[in-house]
Amino acid sequence: MNFNIKKINKNLLQKITDENIDSIFKSPAARKGRTREQVQKAVSIGIPCECFLIQYHDCVENTEKYGDVIRPNGMKVECKASKYKWDDTKMNQMVQKIKSYNPSDVVMFWQQIGDEYIYQGVRKI
Repeated sequence: MNFNIKKINKNLLQKITDENIDSIFKSPAARKGRTREQVQKAVSIGIPCECFLIQYHDCVENTEKYGDVIRPNGMKVECKASKYKWDDTKMNQMVQKIKSYNPSDVVMFWQQIGDEYIYQGVRKI
């Protein structure tokens, strides 16, 4: 489940990034006072994970609010990426943070190191 961002379809990446930025920026609650550039920076690290799952694992976009992708078996997946390594504590904290509003069944985690995304694990929501 590791991947290189350079192998992601650039048009798909741009489309999903733009959709996410627009959705967040149009919602004052989601925007949280951030500029469009700050929103872009925040979402840009995780969107490649969604694109990877769509492009290489037959997932489709989840059109539900706060949804990321849906696997062919119907499982809803939230993608989280960070520059830091995800340990059990950080993964569990993230699940607790998002479980009240996120429609997904599981969260998949990656660590971004340059162009590489290193898979860190999955947790049920």
